[in-house]
Amino acid sequence: MSSVNIVKYFEEREVAFAEKVKAACAEKVEQQAALNAILQELQTTEGKLSSKEAFKKQAVENGLDTTPVDNDIHRVRMEYETFVSQRDALRAAACHPVPQPPFDAAKVMRELKGLAQTGCTDAQVVPTLDDAARLIEVIPSGLTTNDDGVVVKAAIRFGNRTVAEVAVSTESPRFEKSFRPKPLSWLPRLANETAGRSHLSYDHGPIGAVVIAAAEQLMLPTGFTFDEEERHWNGSLRHQRQEVDARGLPYQHAGRLLAAAVESIGGALDVAGDYENVFVRAVKAQVLQNTSAESRWEMTREFPSSDKVLAMIKDDWSHVAAAPWSRDIVGVWAKLKYTIENGERPRFWCEKHKDHYAFRVRTRDHSWITGRVFIDRTQTPSAQDTPLARTEESTGHSEPETMRVGRMYLRVTEQRDERH
Repeated sequence: MSSVNIVKYFEEREVAFAEKVKAACAEKVEQQAALNAILQELQTTEGKLSSKEAFKKQAVENGLDTTPVDNDIHRVRMEYETFVSQRDALRAAACHPVPQPPFDAAKVMRELKGLAQTGCTDAQVVPTLDDAARLIEVIPSGLTTNDDGVVVKAAIRFGNRTVAEVAVSTESPRFEKSFRPKPLSWLPRLANETAGRSHLSYDHGPIGAVVIAAAEQLMLPTGFTFDEEERHWNGSLRHQRQEVDARGLPYQHAGRLLAAAVESIGGALDVAGDYENVFVRAVKAQVLQNTSAESRWEMTREFPSSDKVLAMIKDDWSHVAAAPWSRDIVGVWAKLKYTIENGERPRFWCEKHKDHYAFRVRTRDHSWITGRVFIDRTQTPSAQDTPLARTEESTGHSEPETMRVGRMYLRVTEQRDERH
C-alpha cells in the first residue's frame, strides 16, 4: 500500500483541476467556432432549399418533369437536417457548465497545515471506499464481555483512532478468546490458550489518514482541532482554536460513516446476519476473527463429595507426593508435600468451573493449608516422578503463588489457628 504527502496530493489535485478547467474552456471556444460555422451552413442550405422549391413550383406550372429537381430537393433537405442535428448537439455541449472546483483550495491548504500540527503529513492510498473498509480494526482489548465471556460490545478502530462502538447481539454468542473467569484468574497462561489481552492503544500519535483515490477524498478517523495564528487589528498575534469537521471539504470521517452504519443495523451487530454495508461487513469479519464460537470454560453442574472428587483427580493429585524434592519446594509448599506424604487426607470440593477444585488439609502445626487445583485436561498425563515446579509466570519469590506438577496447577495458602 502506497502513501502520499497530503499537502502535495491536494496541490496536485488543484493543478490537475485547473488544467481540466483550461481544457474545458478551450473546448467551449472550439465548440462555439464549430457552431458558428454550422449556423452559416444552415443559412446557405436554407437558401438553396428555398430556391429549389421555387424552381419546382415553376416547373409544375409549366407542365415539366420535376424528377431531377425532386432529387436535388431531397439531397439538400438531407444536408439541412444533418446541419440541424449538428447544431443541436453543439448547442447542448455548449450548455454544459465549466467544471466548478470540488473544494476551496485555499481553505483546504489552511486546514491541512492544521492537520500537520497533529503530526499527520502522509496518508495511505487505497483505490475505493471498499478498500478503506478493510483498514477497520476490532482488537481483542477493545472487546467488552459479560461474566461468561460472551462479547457484548466492540470498540472499532480506524487509522489508529477509536472511532465508534457497536453492541454485539448475544443471539449467536461469541466468546473472547483470552477470557478468564474471575475464579480462575490465579492461573498462569495454559497450553494452547490465547495470550491475554494486550492493552488498548489509546489515541496517541499522528492521525492515520487515508486517501480514497477514486473519489479524490481524504478519509480521517475523526475530526481534529488546531491552533491558527491570527493578527489582531493592533498588530498583536492571537491563537484561535479551529475545528475541522469535513463539511465543505474533500474529507470523509470514518467515525461518521461507522456511526451511520451501526445505526442502519439497529445499533447491534448479529454475527449471524448478512449485511450490505461494507463497513458493517468489515466489523463483523473482525469480531469473528477475534472471538470463538465456544468458551473454553464450562460450568460445573455437579458438586460431589470429597471422596468422589478425589477419585476424579487421584491420578493427578498423587503427583504431589510422588514428585521429587527440589529447591523450589519451600515454605508452605514443603509443608503441603510433607503433610501429604505422611498420609494426611485433604478434603476436596468442586469449584464453579469444570476441572477447577479446592481442598483443605490439617497440618501437625495446628494450621490449615487451603488450596486451589486446576487440571488442564487438554494436556496428556505425565509420569509420577514429574517435578513440582514454579510456573513460568511466577514471581520468583521464595513462595511462588502458583506451582505446577504435570498438567495440574496449584495455589495454596496456610492459615494458623487463632490462639485465645
